[in-house]
Amino acid sequence: TPTRWNSTYKLLHNAIVYRDILTDIYNESRTNGRFIINDHWSLAKIIHDVLETFDNATHIFSYVYEPNIHMVMLECIKIIQSIKQPSQANPAPFDKNVLDNMMEKWYAYFTEFPPIYVTAAILNPGVKLQERLCEDYEVVIQPNPVGSSKGKSRFGFLG
Repeated sequence: TPTRWNSTYKLLHNAIVYRDILTDIYNESRTNGRFIINDHWSLAKIIHDVLETFDNATHIFSYVYEPNIHMVMLECIKIIQSIKQPSQANPAPFDKNVLDNMMEKWYAYFTEFPPIYVTAAILNPGVKLQERLCEDYEVVIQPNPVGSSKGKSRFGFLG
């Protein structure tokens, strides 16, 4: 079902709080032999944690009365890392499929950035960069886990 990632995050955020109650109610009403088990909640927690990064980034990108252009590249790196981390740590096929689909959608929109985002991040005195920001982003988006050519890093504006 196509939905917005932030809506799914909010749904999971509230559901996880009531996981025991929801599990009991659902499992007691089932007659078809399908039950909610801890593995289902583990998957929900993984997806919740990944989507939390998107929700945080959405709030930052939506600032109206505060400057935020310097935060775009840093938030994008956090998002890529949040998607890659669980897929590497948890090899379950369903988890990997969901996270690969998320990565593919991310690549469709965020593989190339205008120079202003990089410049703003580098010039921000509040950001302590130990390495070049573009190199960090290039490392986290390669190799493309889903085989799409859209996942190739193309920082054409750098030279």
